[in-house]
This record gives sequence, structure tokens and C-alpha cells, in this order.
Amino acid sequence: MGEKCALEEDNSFSLHSVLAKRWNHILKQGLESSERNEIVEKCPLPANVSVKAPNLNDEITPAISAFQLKRDQHYADRQELLGKGIALVGKALNFLLCNEKIDKENKNILITNLGDAGKILTDVHHNISLGRKAGISPLFEKNVKDLLLKSKIEGGFLFGIDLAEKLKAAKVIEKTAKDLKQQKNTISGNAHKRTNKPLNYKAPSRYQKREFRQKGQYFW
Repeated sequence: MGEKCALEEDNSFSLHSVLAKRWNHILKQGLESSERNEIVEKCPLPANVSVKAPNLNDEITPAISAFQLKRDQHYADRQELLGKGIALVGKALNFLLCNEKIDKENKNILITNLGDAGKILTDVHHNISLGRKAGISPLFEKNVKDLLLKSKIEGGFLFGIDLAEKLKAAKVIEKTAKDLKQQKNTISGNAHKRTNKPLNYKAPSRYQKREFRQKGQYFW
């Protein structure tokens, strides 16, 4: 690969012909499954950063259809491969950061480019997680939907940890809100009955009030 890779006038650049040929083929026809599997199998994952696709929470799996499960798994599989790519970029960056023999100028160029590539790839990984959440959350009632959308991606799970407890709390809040609404409607209805006098109702005259008082009765 002794070919020079010069920058074009518009700040774009031409990839080395060997690389361009290889990547154009993959972009048009995809990677051979045997080659993909070989790369995946030999690719180690970092111990201190989770690049695997988040798992679907056990509380969600039985509540959605087989079609929805299959669709989510499709995106999770793509996300898993993306995680492998992130790991390989990270491995290359590790080599550069730990190698003192590479001249500083070239080292900085490589670290900058690979670092930016890592940022983009991890951001895409995150956005796939958000897309998976957005595809599943609307299948539930509004209060559960809102809870799922707001949940953090953590602990290796798409909807975070302690989801069961959060769902229980959401149901308690929903029941309390319904009870309060029902109680309010009941009170409002009773008040309406007490003030709902007949149209032909007439207040007692002064003479009638005086007569009631004389008999030891009180008019309220």
C-alpha cells in the first residue's frame, strides 16, 4: 500500500485504491457471512465499557407480540455487530495511546481520526437503543409508555434496572389518580344534588319565618 492518499481541493480525500475497492464491494453487496463471523469471533470486547446490545427486559418480553420481538432482535443483532466495530476502533486507539515509538505528529493525527470515528459509532449505537425503545414503548398504556421512554439504558438492559419496581410504582400512582378523580366526581355530584332545587321553589315569607320561631322551630 505505497500509494499516496492526497487531499482533494474541496477538503475531501481519496481512499487508497485497495481500501476503496474493498469497501465499495461491501457497501454494495455486504460482507460475506464467513468473513463477518471470523472477525466477530476474534474480536475481544473491552472490560470497562459495555458495547454489547442492551438486553430486552424480562418484564417486556412476554407483553409484546412475536413480530415485535423479532423486529427488536433484528436491530439488536445489528447493534451487536456495531459494538464489535467500536471495540476494534478502541483496540487501535489503545495501541496508539500506549505506544511511545510512533512519532508524535502522526500519532496525534491517527488518534484524532480514530477518536472521532469512535464518537460517531458510539453515538449510532446509542441511537439504535433509542430507536428500539421508541418501537416498543407505544405498545403500552400511556403511563407505562412514558415510564419506558424516560428510563435509562443501564445495567445491560434496554429499559434499565429495577424495571419491575418502577412498573409497580406507576400502577399505584395510576390507581391513586383514578380513585381521587372518582372521589372528586362523587363529591361534585352530591353538591349538585343539594343545590339543585325545583324551578318552582319559593323561599318562606317573613310571616312564615316568624310563625316558625313562635312555635320553637328554626328556619335554616
